[in-house]
Amino acid sequence: MSVYVIGKEPGISIVAKSLYDSDGLSVIAWDEIFRNSSNGLIINKQDTVILAFNNKKMQQAVKTWILAEFSVCEDNILEKDTIDSFVLPRMKVDRVFSVESNYKGLVLGLSHAKVGILPELVPIQLADLTVSAQDIFYNFETLEYAQKKYGDRLTEIQYTIYDVFDYTYLNYDCSLSNNAISYFEWGGFASEHNFSRNKNVTVSYLEAQKSIMTNCIIDTQIDLVERLFDRNKYIKNQLVWGEDVMNRRWKPCSEELISAYDGDNSLVSKRFEKTIEENTVYLRKTIEMLYRINPNMKIFLIIFPHLPMACKKINEKYSLWKDMFYSYMSSLENKYNVNFLDFKICDEFDDKLYFDDCEHLNYFGARKFTTLLNDVIKW
Repeated sequence: MSVYVIGKEPGISIVAKSLYDSDGLSVIAWDEIFRNSSNGLIINKQDTVILAFNNKKMQQAVKTWILAEFSVCEDNILEKDTIDSFVLPRMKVDRVFSVESNYKGLVLGLSHAKVGILPELVPIQLADLTVSAQDIFYNFETLEYAQKKYGDRLTEIQYTIYDVFDYTYLNYDCSLSNNAISYFEWGGFASEHNFSRNKNVTVSYLEAQKSIMTNCIIDTQIDLVERLFDRNKYIKNQLVWGEDVMNRRWKPCSEELISAYDGDNSLVSKRFEKTIEENTVYLRKTIEMLYRINPNMKIFLIIFPHLPMACKKINEKYSLWKDMFYSYMSSLENKYNVNFLDFKICDEFDDKLYFDDCEHLNYFGARKFTTLLNDVIKW
């Protein structure tokens, strides 16, 4: 039996590196098939095909083409997202702590830290619990869950990086946002919070959670997956490649994105008092929990770099938010001896070559920022 892994990076690397046995393995980038046509490609009935595309429509189109072109049995065609649903723990926190590691640092927050820190440049191992769109409440829930379930794995944690997003972070509730369902799909903490009051969605919380599991593997493929894949390798490779390389953006921020950046969003234009009140409580609770984990914990609350040339033109819209946020950060510094670091408008990063968009670093920006962070934190 031969195994064909067809798709795009990083999916094909995650799959190929997670197999028990690489004998008979062929890894084929989809672009390569287009260049070379299908001449010479032979897939027999007993062979296994694993499709690893980020684009689900493309993946289904390729599956249809393979079934029409070759005699392979349909049950022998596995799709990466289906394998993920069977092999990977649903929540990222479980993925992080299901692999053997010696974590000395912890990262909480959302996409800015997720793409803004290059783990290979940090001299200690980081337990990266960031998930895009993660708010203060879900950071607390994630940490509390980790402490209860993986408490022994947290005993060596000495440093915590907490990505506090922007001056409006206290005004943000993920469960009420447009990103609520996506957050769960990305591996966020499974908790309803205020989802039932979300006017942006048309399904219940339970329906949303059920929809995430629509790619569940069929019974006839379970044995095949278990024979092919080393589960621990798969989880580890997903963390290294899927959570990291997938989000390594290479292109510079476009002039169109810079011109369109106007700060017009509800987090800036509206003040949600109940959300602010709740978030101030949960951020304090998170800090207190971190000190229970390690009384000598070094905690850094960080606003990651935004593109200065874009942010400076809308500074006025954020002025009141900045004053409020700085006041709250100052109270936390005084009470808990944490460190608040604001890199939002950092002239060292005033170059679109460092950014994917106006708020997220690309690979080159992340490399520069991680080096700066190492100098500041002195791990």
